[in-house]
Amino acid sequence: MKPIRIIIIALALSSPLISQEAQPNKPCIAADEAVYKPGVDGVTPPQPLPDKSKSNVDIHGPMSLELVVNSEGHVCSVKVVSAKDQLSAKKVADQIAEHWTFKPATLKGKPVAVSFTTNFGPR
Repeated sequence: MKPIRIIIIALALSSPLISQEAQPNKPCIAADEAVYKPGVDGVTPPQPLPDKSKSNVDIHGPMSLELVVNSEGHVCSVKVVSAKDQLSAKKVADQIAEHWTFKPATLKGKPVAVSFTTNFGPR
């Protein structure tokens, strides 16, 4: 019985559907790409693009989120910096990560990756 389990595991691990080598994860930002701060050294901030697939998420209380947006305008990560309601903040962060896109930030007219903090909700 053990040899069969080993064979099944070996087949499963060698399957291209499961193998990490068959579907490598492409980084959102290239290892050699710099990440800038909007408003510093002439970097213009990214601008959110309208998206019909966005749904409204109830925002309960103020929150600050840190976003990383790559040079193509895709959201790479969203991190809750502070929030009165952590559950609401998590929902907002998930919504942004899944549905938002941006006109990329630029430096001297060229698109660049940026990291920035933004605030949501009533003060």
